Amino acid sequence: MQTKRSLTVLPMPSTSFRHEVGFAAPEDGQAQILFEVERGGAWFATGLQFDGACAFSHRTESRCTEWYVDGIYDRLVEVVNSAWVAELNSVYVSHFAVPGRTPTQVHHYMIYLDSVGAFEVVAESWSWLSEEPVD
Repeated sequence: MQTKRSLTVLPMPSTSFRHEVGFAAPEDGQAQILFEVERGGAWFATGLQFDGACAFSHRTESRCTEWYVDGIYDRLVEVVNSAWVAELNSVYVSHFAVPGRTPTQVHHYMIYLDSVGAFEVVAESWSWLSEEPVD
């Protein structure tokens, strides 16, 4: 059974982001969800980075069921016992695996942002991007 495990909470509600959320598709195995946050009257560009990304999905708000919202609003979670990861690993093993080598351990990450919807990324790891001041 798939469950969700909380990893981090956004530094401010997604309802307060200054501009639209951006998504950078995996390039060299790196995917990013980008947004701007306010701290002390100044705005900073930041976001979430996913290393070793091998798959991603975005559902608009109007296409999200309760599963995509419940417990993950402005919160990054890991989907534990993910059927998606199991499917991706089975394809990898049957088509691309080097004999004697196991696939890299990947995780199913998910976050729901207000008026944007749900992002899902299958990747080896995640981290915060450093905050960069914006005008």
